[in-house]
Amino acid sequence: MFKLKTLSLALLVLCSSASLAQNNLSQNKPFKPTEKPPLSSDTRAPVESDAAQLFRRVDYYLTQYYRGPTQVKVDRLLEETRVRLQRSCGKNVRCTFSTAEKSIRPMIAALKDAHTYLMPPIENRFWSRYEEYRMGVNLRPYMNAGARVVVNLWRGGAAEQVGIRRGDVILRINGVKPGAFVPNPNRSNRLNVLLERRGSYFTRTLNTRAWEPENDLPSLSVRGKVGILKIPTFYEDSYDGNEIGREVHRLIGQANARRLERLVVDVRDNGGGQLTNCMVAANAFVPQLGYKLRHALADLSFTYKTGVLTLGGNDLVQNRLFFQQQEKRTQPYARWNKPVAVLVNEETASCGEIFAYLLQKVGRGPIIGEKTYGVSNSATRYFGLPGDYAMGVTIGQLHNFDGSRLPAFITPNILVKDDLELLNKRGWDGALERGILETSRR
Repeated sequence: MFKLKTLSLALLVLCSSASLAQNNLSQNKPFKPTEKPPLSSDTRAPVESDAAQLFRRVDYYLTQYYRGPTQVKVDRLLEETRVRLQRSCGKNVRCTFSTAEKSIRPMIAALKDAHTYLMPPIENRFWSRYEEYRMGVNLRPYMNAGARVVVNLWRGGAAEQVGIRRGDVILRINGVKPGAFVPNPNRSNRLNVLLERRGSYFTRTLNTRAWEPENDLPSLSVRGKVGILKIPTFYEDSYDGNEIGREVHRLIGQANARRLERLVVDVRDNGGGQLTNCMVAANAFVPQLGYKLRHALADLSFTYKTGVLTLGGNDLVQNRLFFQQQEKRTQPYARWNKPVAVLVNEETASCGEIFAYLLQKVGRGPIIGEKTYGVSNSATRYFGLPGDYAMGVTIGQLHNFDGSRLPAFITPNILVKDDLELLNKRGWDGALERGILETSRR
């Protein structure tokens, strides 16, 4: 799934207390309109401009859902922006979405909250195209204008099927630079891709395929007695919120059965996912863990102990427990008691950061790589907007049980640059090699 820099990739769906545990607790999801705000009650203005519609929806979602760490008054900021937009549009009923965007962007920037943002249509459409075409890769811009470097391969995806690797640079897709390529759903799903690896150029033909749930799941590779567990995302397209975590346990069971001696867990470029997924995965390494999500009206507590989830909510208004669910058990459950290291980079975000934090907090093993993206201590919900825009809104903040907030980012124990150019030119993955080395010392 293509990862956008402006997207912190965190989703948390909150619902009524009776059904919270069954809902999708997530931090990385292709946005879909999840709620529609009420129609305007202003009968004096039956026709709204595009600009007015876009701002009204942004106003609604920020007013109803925003619970971020900003130091500014959100209602005052919204009013100032409304006035500014009215001055820009006047009585023009054809005032455009882009006019509203020019007013909305500085307003959101003033929040200084990386988990709340506005996504323009071009990114929205690009994301959607990758949902449809599923090359089976995560890409990042590379040094050549328009080129893209592969940072993640999806299990069973089209790219993996033809031998494409992490670090390969995509120079052309059907003769067009990747940055300018526009898939056409009415044409063949075959893509001819020109790549560069270690100074050599080669082509591969990808038969792109529809997304399947197993594409997003973790994978385990083996080098001698060392297992390399790759977790590309903690997001899953279901309401379970535990499938990826369960797959981590299944693969660790395999590693134990194969009598592997060391494990390197790679969450580089993992943009997040369901809160429960990263906790279930971490519970394979840390027998007891948990934290609180502090929302406007409640503290939601999540505790995992040897595969059993306890989920509860405290009403902050009446200071009482208003619901509790116990004994949700992870099946299968496996434990890794041997040496482990975790790889992160600057694109490790949200639930990916939380996973690394939960292991780092108890000294379970070294975190190796780069300082992470910086949104691990809050949760976001995504909303579709008019004009093919979308936005993420911080709806809660994450705390340890002692009341301290989770850190915004993870600082590795061992700093190693995730050098994709070196990986492409020489095939050398410095962070991975350091992870293998460090586990041998423990």
